[in-house]
Parts: sequence; structure tokens; C-alpha cells
Amino acid sequence: MTLVPENAHLLAKIRICNSLVTPISADFFSVDIGRAGNKPLHSMSDAIVNSLNKFLLEFHYTLATSVESRNLIARHADNQDLFITVLSLNSAECKIDECLLEQLRFFIREFAQSVTEGAGGLFIEDYREAELDADQRFFLKDEIAAFINRHADKPVSDPFIWEIPGAETVQVPIQGRFKKAPLQERKNETFTGIAQSDGARGSYHTAHLWRLNDHRQRLTTEAETFLVDYEPFARIASQAHSKSPHIVRIRAHQSIDAKGQARWHLDNVEIAGEEDIGPFELT
Repeated sequence: MTLVPENAHLLAKIRICNSLVTPISADFFSVDIGRAGNKPLHSMSDAIVNSLNKFLLEFHYTLATSVESRNLIARHADNQDLFITVLSLNSAECKIDECLLEQLRFFIREFAQSVTEGAGGLFIEDYREAELDADQRFFLKDEIAAFINRHADKPVSDPFIWEIPGAETVQVPIQGRFKKAPLQERKNETFTGIAQSDGARGSYHTAHLWRLNDHRQRLTTEAETFLVDYEPFARIASQAHSKSPHIVRIRAHQSIDAKGQARWHLDNVEIAGEEDIGPFELT
């Protein structure tokens, strides 16, 4: 079944879980037109389309591509797939790199899994070709946060499912309510430099690090806890901890929440090079 035009690439399909049609006879179905206009579905679909087009302009501006959504009615389908929405990448290019398609599908999957409770989260280990760099991850997180802030705690009366193709089709159910907006935080201190790893706990989304000054001295007596939103960062911190002198180069920021609690967020981490380690000594 062809869902997109010849010059387009399927990024995702959305279908409503509860049937909108009821067979009446061999010739007719009863259609609940009111439910066909699923506001949460179309709000989310529009937001993701807009985010993907901004992403393409920001990070792939040399390509003549754009993402759009279409609402389709099938000529021949079961009740469940009679009405569907598809997202596609339209391109004037002769050939689209498969890595770009994987990246866009990954973007959709992460977005969909992050806006409702229980649908998943940002901790997916299968990054492969779809791996985003630090700036792209920040962009994705900002877009997700903006959607949650706009639609916080709104009900999803008619559940729907995102189907994202790839090596294996991933299904993300959207139901219940969109997430509540988090307590507003203000940015406080930032840190870019060298740190010593004391390990990480992937299941807790944390890494434990000593920040070091220019003289390779620890800035605190105890290792500080850094929140990790990107699972490979935890692996890098653990890898560094397994080999002396446990040195990494990091970029991080500290936020202050509405209750005045300070928290470090790990924005980037990489194993330090020889030029960073030098004659390392702790005092």
C-alpha cells in the first residue's frame, strides 16, 4: 500500500486506536465525523512537522527538502486504517541519504515517546546512524519542552498510535494526558573544562564527577551528581572511571528550580585527550 507520492519518503504513520467507522450494511459505513478531527493528534502532528522543518533548516539547510503531513482515507482498508495521517519527507534531491531518514524518524520517535507518561523517554540505546550531535539533541529537547509547556496536562480523549518505520517498525501509543509542565527553572552557573569521573548510574540517569580547575585540583570535596538526558554520556563517564586517571572533558550547566534546588546537567562529555591529561596530579 503506497502512502506517499513517488518523490517522498514515509517518516511516520498515525492511526486512531478506536474505530471511527461502524459497518451498517454491505454498502455503507457509519462515520463519526466529529471524532475524525482528533485535536490532540493534529496538534502533535503539526508540532512535529514544524519542528522537523526547523531542524532541516538549522542542520541540513543545503538540502531542498521539507516535511509535510497528509490526512488520508483508504480506498480499501479495515476499519482501523480507514483514516490515517502520514508524515513524509518531500525532496527535490535525486537521492536522500538513508542516515537523514533515520535521523528524522528517530526525532519523531523521541518526541512521541516524551510527551505522555508511560510512552517511553529519552533513554533509548539504539542510536546507530540516527545519533544526533550535541546541538541537535539540545534542539530536540527544546522542541519537546515547548510542546509540553503548550499542551501541559491536556487530555487525549481518543488514543492514537505513531508507527515509525525503520529496520523494525516502532509503535508509540499516545493516550491519557500530555505531561504536566515541569517547574520552571532558571539557568545558574555553567562549566566547560576538565573533570574526573567517579562513575555513572544509567538507571538513575546520573553521572558522578569532580570538576577540576586549571591546576587539575578538585573544586569540591565530594563528587557532584550530574543529570544525564543522553544515555551514551553515562557510558562515557563509566568508561572513563574504569581507566586511570579517569579524566573527561565536559560541558555542563546548573539550574535552580522554583524551590531553590540547584542541579547540574551534563550537556556534553568526551574522554579527555593526552593534551588534556598531561602530568595529572590531584592535590
